[in-house]
Amino acid sequence: VCVYSLIEMSRGLWPYLHPASTVLAMTFPPGSQGVMPGYNVGACKRHLEETIALLNRDHGREKGVVVGVGPTAVWTMASREIPYIKGYIEATAEQAPQGEVTKEDIASAVAGLVDGMALHMGGEIFNVDHGAFALGAMLVKSNET
Repeated sequence: VCVYSLIEMSRGLWPYLHPASTVLAMTFPPGSQGVMPGYNVGACKRHLEETIALLNRDHGREKGVVVGVGPTAVWTMASREIPYIKGYIEATAEQAPQGEVTKEDIASAVAGLVDGMALHMGGEIFNVDHGAFALGAMLVKSNET
């Protein structure tokens, strides 16, 4: 989701939401908080993450929380277009403390967030990366193109 879409979607939802509601937006912390070759929307994702915090600040008390979900890279149609993505996914699987992240892991995290967990972390980005981001550097195999 882009910043404009999140703002407009939230604006349309506010009349129907209550304090226990959750609005989710997907982001990509490795691309938003670092420079990833071929991932040219990092600045947009940084702005999206700031917008999540601002929307939560302005509406969280009355209308529920706004939370970002920030998975590490997984194999999708969209991720195939990012150079070095295969090496990034492989390096994360090998080096992240809990191993490879799957689409099912991301779905499970989202289910937990909409089931109430997000109410305790509004305005934050929930990283689904099995500890990879906590290592402090993007994991990429240098020989991957």
